[in-house]
Amino acid sequence: WVSRAGAGPIRHATSFRTAASTALRRFGSHPSTSAEPPRLPSD
Repeated sequence: WVSRAGAGPIRHATSFRTAASTALRRFGSHPSTSAEPPRLPSD
């Protein structure tokens, strides 16, 4: 059961997640999204 009122927020949340992922990739590595582990200061 899907209502039109419910389809909007879901689609908006999905596009927001996509935009956030794109922004994180664009601005550089992020600890939670980067495949590599974060570098320690005492490497």
